[in-house]
Amino acid sequence: MVAGIAGTKPEMATIGAAAWAGYIVYGGLADGMDPRESGFHWDFLLAQLGCTTSWCDQGAYVVGTEVYQLNPTLRDWAFHLSEQVPLADNAHAEAARALYLHENARRKPFVTKCDGLMTDTFWAGTRMSDWATWWVSQQTKGSGTYCMAAFEDSGTLTALNRLAASGRIDLKRVMVLRAASDFDQQHPGQTALKSLQASLNDSTGVTLRWRIYIGSVRS
Repeated sequence: MVAGIAGTKPEMATIGAAAWAGYIVYGGLADGMDPRESGFHWDFLLAQLGCTTSWCDQGAYVVGTEVYQLNPTLRDWAFHLSEQVPLADNAHAEAARALYLHENARRKPFVTKCDGLMTDTFWAGTRMSDWATWWVSQQTKGSGTYCMAAFEDSGTLTALNRLAASGRIDLKRVMVLRAASDFDQQHPGQTALKSLQASLNDSTGVTLRWRIYIGSVRS
C-alpha cells in the first residue's frame, strides 16, 4: 500500500479526509506556454503533450506513464473495510475548514474514493484546481475524479509496473491512500498566493500536515 498526504479540492473532501485512489494521473508530461504570449488561447496553462491546442486526438505524445488504473475490486474492498473508521481531527484543522463554503470541505474527516493527480510542482489556486479536475478527466476518458494533489505516486507506480513486468510483484495488489493535509485552493476572501503561503508555513501547513496524516493512519 502506498500512502501519503495531499492537497484536496474542497468540493470533494476536507482536511484529514482519506481517499482510496482508482486512478493515478501524472500532470508533468505536458506542453506549457506563458499565457502572456501572443496567440495564447488554451483553456489552461498546460496542454496535452504534443498538442498545439489544449487537447488533441491526433499528434499527441503518449509515453505510457500518464495514467495508472488500480484494481477497482481491491479499492472498493478497502473502502468498505475502512469507511466507518474514525479519523483524527483537531481544532486547528476545524478552524481551517470552516473558512470554506463547500459542504464536503466543512465536514469532519471521512474516508472516500477519488483519484490523484501527481505533479512536480507544489501549486495552489482555483484555476490550477480546475485544470487538475479537467486533466484527470481527460486522461481517464471521463472515468476519473480528481480530489488529491501530490507528488510521488506516478513515479512509485512506474517502478512497481516495471517490477510487475519482470514478474517480481502483482500490480493488481497495489493500493494508494492519500490523507488531505490542506486545500488545493484559496478560501473566499483569500488569494491563491496567500493559500500557497499558508500551505508552506510550518505553523499552519506542514506541521499540521504531518500531525493529521499520522493521526489518520493510527486511527
